[in-house]
Amino acid sequence: MTKFIRDLELEFRDWMVFLFSIMIFGSALLVFLYEERPGIQPKQKLVGTVIYRNRVAQRKNSSTVIWDNVAQRENVYNFDSIRTDDLAEAIIILENGTQIELDPFSMIVLNISDDESKIVLDRGSVIVRPSENSKVQLIRGNRIHFNIKGLLRIFGQDENRYVVLSDKGFSMVEGDIDSIQSSEINKFQSEDILDIPGDTIVKINSRAIERIKNSIEIIYPTDNTRYFVDGKLELEVRFHWKADVAVEKILIAKDPFFQNLIVEKQVNQDKFRINLTDGNYYWKVLGADSESSPARFKIKSREDIKTIEPIPNEKLFLDPGDLTAFLWSESELAESYRLEIASDSGFQNTIKKMVTHRPGLSVSMPEGKYFWRVVSVGSLAGTDYNSNISEFEIVRPIENLSIVEENKIIEEIPNNDLPQSEISSDNQDSKKTAKEAKVKDEKNNNLESTIKRDSEESVTVLNKPIPIYPLSSVDMAGKERLVFRWKHTPGAEYYEFIFRNETGIGQELLRKKVDSNQFIIGDLSILDIGNFSWEVIAYGKNSLAASTGKINIKILLSDEPDAPDLEIR
Repeated sequence: MTKFIRDLELEFRDWMVFLFSIMIFGSALLVFLYEERPGIQPKQKLVGTVIYRNRVAQRKNSSTVIWDNVAQRENVYNFDSIRTDDLAEAIIILENGTQIELDPFSMIVLNISDDESKIVLDRGSVIVRPSENSKVQLIRGNRIHFNIKGLLRIFGQDENRYVVLSDKGFSMVEGDIDSIQSSEINKFQSEDILDIPGDTIVKINSRAIERIKNSIEIIYPTDNTRYFVDGKLELEVRFHWKADVAVEKILIAKDPFFQNLIVEKQVNQDKFRINLTDGNYYWKVLGADSESSPARFKIKSREDIKTIEPIPNEKLFLDPGDLTAFLWSESELAESYRLEIASDSGFQNTIKKMVTHRPGLSVSMPEGKYFWRVVSVGSLAGTDYNSNISEFEIVRPIENLSIVEENKIIEEIPNNDLPQSEISSDNQDSKKTAKEAKVKDEKNNNLESTIKRDSEESVTVLNKPIPIYPLSSVDMAGKERLVFRWKHTPGAEYYEFIFRNETGIGQELLRKKVDSNQFIIGDLSILDIGNFSWEVIAYGKNSLAASTGKINIKILLSDEPDAPDLEIR
């Protein structure tokens, strides 16, 4: 008995330890999820803004471990880490005016104070353009500190090999460099500081520094030139340089160290041209004992901006005060959109111009015929782009007529109200006819009162809402929301939007009252890959509800480039 009680006490103690451990783990998990929840603003100081981002760029605050995708116009904070994938690029403007341009597969960490801006280049290549009178220091791999006087460009292959150039020179602070391969760089300000004059190209390879004779000047394309082309067409790129020596060949590659060459061509003049497609490229020209500085350029196809709603030549039946919803496709290059509405296709008589950061806007418009388009406004030269021009018309709806079944009431006419000459001698038939009329009259008493009541409170018949988008499959890759659209039903006072998951046994996920002819789902947690359906029910005053019926859709997620596998320090 004593052994049983002892075993029972031991088992109870084990359960208590287990439950206590579960509580600790659960509490820690809740704290972690709270701190890492999407959209939480860091407690660090705001130090800059991402003004341009192409493809996948991410940021992470020093207090978190989760990387979040960044969008254009997104803020960055002190001690943030920012990285790009192997095809992406990003431009950041700091609050003090300094501009940082990240090449593909690069990563920096920001350490900004009132006196100095420190930028740690953890990996890849970067351009730093310091603002006037600002003190900027670039730290490469925690080994070499570059005190920047003007534009500084670093092409990095790994922590030990990179090329550095600057227009106004820079000083390198590092006590770990053993040898200097060129006697032309031999001026030290102190034991640890190496001063590099402007317009000098320096190769740093492991623990050695080599100066490159810069007797060849590239004219175009200059470093970090971007070409934005329509569609997926090839672009003829023209190269031009100026040399004091004989140039032997031109190199064009996919990497800054020219290991993945796509062009190696002998040249005997100062020009070259070639057709190229989308991508990042690096180029330089070589002489007998010299070479130009490397330069990067990018070719980017602009996707067409397409007007979605109102559809071309659509006639919108809207009551006074109703909003006309405009919707268009998104542009990766857009920092903002400008909606333009005019009364002519040449936009000589522009009625409205409005700027928004979203691919949609609702506007109150009077009756009439209109033309509209959207201008995608980018932060870089060449990124502004016009959509197609679409026409629509706004008309006021005709009031719905009351639908009342026509019924004839047969009334009995007393004989004494008729002239004597018109009274039939067949009195029996007359009485029979009068009796039948009386019966019909009694049968219609209730119907007559119903008709009178309906005439005071008329019943309208609503048309079914017509679904516009989506109607089939939807690819949610890169999207942060899904917009459901339908045509406005004249006479409808409001709508009910219903969203269901049709996978398995089916489940209703949303049921919301809507005052406009669109509904936006921004909660991506319910937009999983699978089969769904949506339905809209229109309601009006003194009318029967009208439904679109169930619209089945399929949500897909196409492949996106993997997030860069970067070392986190």
